[in-house]
Amino acid sequence: MAQVEFPENQTHKKSFEKGMLLLSLACIVFVIIAVNVVGAGLVVLSMFLPWSSEDRGIETPEGQLMLLTGVAIIVLVRLGSRIAWIAAGFAVAVMAREALAPEAGTSTGFGLWIGLLAALTALVVLVWNMFAEVQANRPDRGG
Repeated sequence: MAQVEFPENQTHKKSFEKGMLLLSLACIVFVIIAVNVVGAGLVVLSMFLPWSSEDRGIETPEGQLMLLTGVAIIVLVRLGSRIAWIAAGFAVAVMAREALAPEAGTSTGFGLWIGLLAALTALVVLVWNMFAEVQANRPDRGG
Protein backbone atom coordinates (compact mmCIF):
# COMPACT_ATOMS: atom_id res chain seq x y z
CA MET A 1 0.00 0.00 0.00
CA ALA A 2 1.42 3.37 -1.00
CA GLN A 3 1.78 6.13 1.55
CA VAL A 4 -0.23 9.27 0.87
CA GLU A 5 1.77 12.49 1.07
CA PHE A 6 0.18 15.85 1.66
CA PRO A 7 1.69 19.12 0.52
CA GLU A 8 3.21 21.37 3.18
CA ASN A 9 0.76 24.20 2.45
CA GLN A 10 -0.31 25.99 5.55
CA THR A 11 -3.87 27.28 5.27
CA HIS A 12 -3.83 29.40 8.45
CA LYS A 13 -1.39 31.41 10.50
CA LYS A 14 0.33 30.21 13.64
CA SER A 15 -1.37 33.04 15.53
CA PHE A 16 -4.71 31.33 14.82
CA GLU A 17 -3.42 28.14 16.44
CA LYS A 18 -2.21 30.11 19.46
CA GLY A 19 -5.55 31.87 19.70
CA MET A 20 -7.46 28.60 19.58
CA LEU A 21 -5.18 27.11 22.24
CA LEU A 22 -5.70 30.13 24.51
CA LEU A 23 -9.46 29.98 23.95
CA SER A 24 -9.45 26.28 24.86
CA LEU A 25 -7.49 26.97 28.05
CA ALA A 26 -9.84 29.82 28.96
CA CYS A 27 -12.83 27.49 28.51
CA ILE A 28 -11.22 24.86 30.75
CA VAL A 29 -10.53 27.47 33.46
CA PHE A 30 -14.12 28.72 33.18
CA VAL A 31 -15.46 25.17 33.61
CA ILE A 32 -13.22 24.59 36.65
CA ILE A 33 -14.43 27.82 38.26
CA ALA A 34 -18.05 26.98 37.41
CA VAL A 35 -17.79 23.47 38.91
CA ASN A 36 -16.32 24.88 42.12
CA VAL A 37 -18.92 27.64 42.46
CA VAL A 38 -21.76 25.23 41.74
CA GLY A 39 -20.33 22.73 44.24
CA ALA A 40 -20.08 25.39 46.93
CA GLY A 41 -23.55 26.63 46.02
CA LEU A 42 -24.92 23.13 46.52
CA VAL A 43 -23.22 23.01 49.92
CA VAL A 44 -25.07 26.20 50.86
CA LEU A 45 -28.40 24.95 49.48
CA SER A 46 -28.05 21.59 51.22
CA MET A 47 -28.20 23.41 54.56
CA PHE A 48 -31.91 24.01 53.92
CA LEU A 49 -32.59 20.32 53.25
CA PRO A 50 -33.07 17.62 55.91
CA TRP A 51 -29.80 16.60 57.56
CA SER A 52 -31.40 14.09 59.86
CA SER A 53 -34.77 12.66 60.69
CA GLU A 54 -35.26 15.48 63.19
CA ASP A 55 -33.96 18.74 61.66
CA ARG A 56 -32.55 20.58 58.68
CA GLY A 57 -28.90 21.54 58.32
CA ILE A 58 -29.44 25.20 59.14
CA GLU A 59 -31.02 24.21 62.46
CA THR A 60 -27.80 22.62 63.72
CA PRO A 61 -24.59 24.41 64.75
CA GLU A 62 -22.63 22.38 62.20
CA GLY A 63 -25.11 23.30 59.47
CA GLN A 64 -24.77 26.99 60.25
CA LEU A 65 -20.98 26.64 60.11
CA MET A 66 -21.25 24.85 56.75
CA LEU A 67 -23.49 27.64 55.43
CA LEU A 68 -20.76 30.16 56.20
CA THR A 69 -18.07 27.83 54.85
CA GLY A 70 -19.97 27.35 51.58
CA VAL A 71 -20.25 31.11 51.13
CA ALA A 72 -16.53 31.45 51.93
CA ILE A 73 -15.69 28.83 49.28
CA ILE A 74 -17.69 30.75 46.67
CA VAL A 75 -15.98 34.04 47.55
CA LEU A 76 -12.50 32.48 47.59
CA VAL A 77 -13.05 30.76 44.22
CA ARG A 78 -14.34 34.00 42.69
CA LEU A 79 -11.27 35.83 44.03
CA GLY A 80 -9.02 33.15 42.55
CA SER A 81 -7.51 32.19 45.89
CA ARG A 82 -5.86 28.80 46.27
CA ILE A 83 -6.97 28.77 49.90
CA ALA A 84 -10.46 27.73 48.74
CA TRP A 85 -9.42 24.06 48.84
CA ILE A 86 -8.84 24.31 52.60
CA ALA A 87 -12.39 25.55 53.14
CA ALA A 88 -13.75 22.79 50.90
CA GLY A 89 -11.71 20.19 52.80
CA PHE A 90 -13.07 21.52 56.08
CA ALA A 91 -16.62 21.23 54.74
CA VAL A 92 -15.98 17.64 53.64
CA ALA A 93 -14.54 16.73 57.06
CA VAL A 94 -17.43 18.21 59.03
CA MET A 95 -20.15 16.75 56.82
CA ALA A 96 -18.47 13.34 56.62
CA ARG A 97 -18.32 13.24 60.42
CA GLU A 98 -22.00 14.13 60.62
CA ALA A 99 -22.95 11.56 57.95
CA LEU A 100 -20.86 8.66 59.24
CA ALA A 101 -21.52 9.15 62.96
CA PRO A 102 -25.09 10.43 63.39
CA GLU A 103 -26.52 11.10 66.82
CA ALA A 104 -28.19 8.15 68.53
CA GLY A 105 -31.75 7.58 67.39
CA THR A 106 -31.51 9.69 64.22
CA SER A 107 -30.87 8.82 60.61
CA THR A 108 -29.00 10.99 58.14
CA GLY A 109 -31.07 12.96 55.64
CA PHE A 110 -30.46 13.38 51.94
CA GLY A 111 -29.42 17.04 52.37
CA LEU A 112 -26.33 15.99 54.26
CA TRP A 113 -25.32 13.52 51.55
CA ILE A 114 -25.92 16.09 48.79
CA GLY A 115 -23.77 18.63 50.64
CA LEU A 116 -21.04 16.08 51.26
CA LEU A 117 -20.94 15.02 47.61
CA ALA A 118 -20.89 18.65 46.41
CA ALA A 119 -18.12 19.62 48.84
CA LEU A 120 -16.09 16.54 47.89
CA THR A 121 -16.44 17.36 44.19
CA ALA A 122 -15.37 20.97 44.79
CA LEU A 123 -12.42 19.78 46.89
CA VAL A 124 -11.16 17.35 44.24
CA VAL A 125 -11.43 19.93 41.45
CA LEU A 126 -9.80 22.68 43.56
CA VAL A 127 -6.84 20.48 44.55
CA TRP A 128 -6.44 19.27 40.96
CA ASN A 129 -6.50 22.87 39.72
CA MET A 130 -3.98 23.93 42.36
CA PHE A 131 -1.51 21.22 41.31
CA ALA A 132 -2.08 22.05 37.63
CA GLU A 133 -1.26 25.71 38.27
CA VAL A 134 1.89 24.83 40.20
CA GLN A 135 2.96 22.43 37.43
CA ALA A 136 2.31 25.04 34.73
CA ASN A 137 4.42 27.63 36.58
CA ARG A 138 7.53 25.45 36.80
CA PRO A 139 10.62 27.22 35.41
CA ASP A 140 11.51 24.31 33.15
CA ARG A 141 8.01 24.46 31.63
CA GLY A 142 8.28 28.06 30.56
CA GLY A 143 6.34 29.43 33.58
